[in-house]
Amino acid sequence: MYFSLIFDIMIVIDTKISQHFLSQLVNKQLDTIFAENPSVANKVSIVLQREGDVAIALYENDIILKAPLKIHVSKGEGLFTAEAHGKLIIDIAVELNIDDQLRSSTKTTIRSHEWVDKPILDIGAFEISIEKLTDLGLRFYEPSITGAIDSKLKPLLNFNQIIDDNLVKAQQMTKNNLPKGINVNVIPKGFLLENFNTDAGNINIKAGLDPIVQITSEPEKTKIKKTFRWVETIDQNSLGFIHFEIDYRTLEQIIKDGVKNQDFGGKKVEVTSINFTVADGRLVVNADITKPIGAHVVIKAEPLFNEHEGVIYLSKFDLDIKPSSFIYKIGAPLFTGLVENQIEEFFPLNINTVISNSLKEYLPSEWKEGPISGNLTYKSVKLSELGFESDRVTGMLSYENLNVFINVG
Repeated sequence: MYFSLIFDIMIVIDTKISQHFLSQLVNKQLDTIFAENPSVANKVSIVLQREGDVAIALYENDIILKAPLKIHVSKGEGLFTAEAHGKLIIDIAVELNIDDQLRSSTKTTIRSHEWVDKPILDIGAFEISIEKLTDLGLRFYEPSITGAIDSKLKPLLNFNQIIDDNLVKAQQMTKNNLPKGINVNVIPKGFLLENFNTDAGNINIKAGLDPIVQITSEPEKTKIKKTFRWVETIDQNSLGFIHFEIDYRTLEQIIKDGVKNQDFGGKKVEVTSINFTVADGRLVVNADITKPIGAHVVIKAEPLFNEHEGVIYLSKFDLDIKPSSFIYKIGAPLFTGLVENQIEEFFPLNINTVISNSLKEYLPSEWKEGPISGNLTYKSVKLSELGFESDRVTGMLSYENLNVFINVG
């Protein structure tokens, strides 16, 4: 059984990551580190404590964190006690690197620190300057700080994994709305990124995704290396095409399942077999039914698609119903009339309206999972080409402006 639907499209993905959300993530990580890992250097205790929210900024495509901290330095007990305190800001850089196959990595470092309130000696004296002790303390904390920040921010910037994970979800959601036995394979080919920017409290990441999407009766896995490049601008307006092929055996099973227990002229319909062929330029449908009458039904017609109107017409239509027994011959003329009336009501078929209504019903336009929400928009999806070959129906859809908007935090 063969069923194939291949998409040639560019999906524009606009992502906004809340700077406040990132700040709260880092705040919690720093609080945990400072509470669980006190620093001791040369028998001197160095305690850091967050003094407000971490500020989030961008430098080119790196994320810069500025963390305001209080420091308390102490040693000894009783008469030999020495204590000092001060306030400083540490500068943390998260460097993002993406290779030409979309493999990403992050490197987080403490670049520098600056004093807001220089250290004040409360009591006693230290053999080593408080500034030097602060340097030792930051070196002690640095692996914990950078490791924790990496663990929280890397998943938000691992575009390869984000794409793969979300495409798996999209495949499953799509498969759930397709006939049983049909598999969806989404293979991303190319990925584009604009330089990041900040606006209205968000880090904005605009990307373009160029995938191959296959819907098949076999769970085929096509392996293609992703390619990646930075670009100056990604156009929000796009035009793409969807090529499809559906073999008649698959179409036959879909129709057979679809009409099961459906009403036809107030009567239940049961189809035991159905077969599609093409003869003399016409599509020929042979079907055996047991309800509402027992009969062999033959429908011949030439479907004609008018792209300008978005309408499918039937030309050279012919209907032949052969009852399976004498009893059914009595009801055959009435059933024939019902079938003809149904077909006349169905055609001409405004196929683009059908496509639009189906997408609204089955394609999820909004979703939310934890702190991540999103919505999908498109201007239109229309049928552009339609043909009937000896063993399959083929054609092409066109779409305009397929965009995904994602909010994090």
